[in-house]
Amino acid sequence: MGGASLASAKYEAVFTLEVDGPVDRADIVGALFGQTEGLFTEDYDLRELQEKGKVGRIQINSENKGKKTVGEIIVPSNMTKEETAFVAAIIESVDKVGPYTAKIELREFRDLREAKRQEILKRTKQIIEKQREAQNVGSVEEALGELMNSVKSASIENYGASKLPAGPEVDKSEEVILVEGRADVVNLLKHGYKNAVAIGGATGGNVPAEILQLGKKKTITAFLDGDRGGDMILRELEEAGVELDYVARAPPGKEVEELTGKEIARALDSKEPYSKVHQAEQETVEQAPPAEQLEEETGRQRKKEVPKPVKATTKAEERVEVADQVKEAMESVRGTLEALLLDASLKQLDRIPVGDLAEKLSEIDPGTAFAVVFDGVITQRLADVASEKGVKMLVGARKGNITKNPIGVAILEENQI
Repeated sequence: MGGASLASAKYEAVFTLEVDGPVDRADIVGALFGQTEGLFTEDYDLRELQEKGKVGRIQINSENKGKKTVGEIIVPSNMTKEETAFVAAIIESVDKVGPYTAKIELREFRDLREAKRQEILKRTKQIIEKQREAQNVGSVEEALGELMNSVKSASIENYGASKLPAGPEVDKSEEVILVEGRADVVNLLKHGYKNAVAIGGATGGNVPAEILQLGKKKTITAFLDGDRGGDMILRELEEAGVELDYVARAPPGKEVEELTGKEIARALDSKEPYSKVHQAEQETVEQAPPAEQLEEETGRQRKKEVPKPVKATTKAEERVEVADQVKEAMESVRGTLEALLLDASLKQLDRIPVGDLAEKLSEIDPGTAFAVVFDGVITQRLADVASEKGVKMLVGARKGNITKNPIGVAILEENQI
């Protein structure tokens, strides 16, 4: 089986295997792929995960003992810890290999990066030792002590009475980055950002008092995940009265804890003034063209009745009325990171991953898709491509930084329908 090498993986799940019959490696492989296929979305099929480099080469070490087959299965993963745990649970659901009953249980969940860190420290000691012998400098222990002190100085701390996970320079810095959880702070520290503090995954408006105080005396940037969870955290900060100055977002579908250094820098460089973000949230959706006009525009491609997509709204309204098919489509894609393309009768044309949406739209003939409903962020690029291809309605989880609404396209956020 192909896939990423073990050396490039972040995590490794090790399973025990017991089959009530003599089977070979090929039988076990077939069971893993066959019985997990289609359990959830295609995004979590083992073959799909391997093709995308999210799951590496699966190792199977087994032997026949009498009438049974025993051994272990090792699955390397480049996904987040939570996603890897989810895949591990899926693999444990396999209960047959060929005609025989099988039992697969997770024995160990390894963080391979910790092993790498230990190897780096070991190699550091060797380099210092060699240098000491050549130049008669201080002891290895002294040099390593200095190294570890410098590492420790940039380690995570507990901030305030609520003991919020934070970098060591929150109090010293004039600017503070608010993130959701401890893992976000750790990742920012890893890439040199020492002024981040986590709100601790606050829910129900339970924002710690320390965060409110920081907002009164420092420049605050809320650095949010690129999903609906990020939207929820922003609303909680707003409802709690936190004085925000800027808002930065991770790329659509990504979390702050998994971003690379370049992605973090790009997101923070692209931060927007909170006043602008808040204003965009309050703006009502531009009235869509009337149904008669839509029917005239699409009639040459489709001789079908065009449903009324959007009801005209006043400035005081924040929600708009859409056809039931659109609501059902949004419900269908919620939490899946997928997109639905609908025709002029609001029937499904295609269902694709959100990551492929812009490319897919650019390939279709103008007038093919009447509406696009997806679980992701509506970007300027998507809005422009939709306009070029004659899409009349674009519905997503939330709006991104759209500076110009294309003419003829109704752009809606999920919470507005």
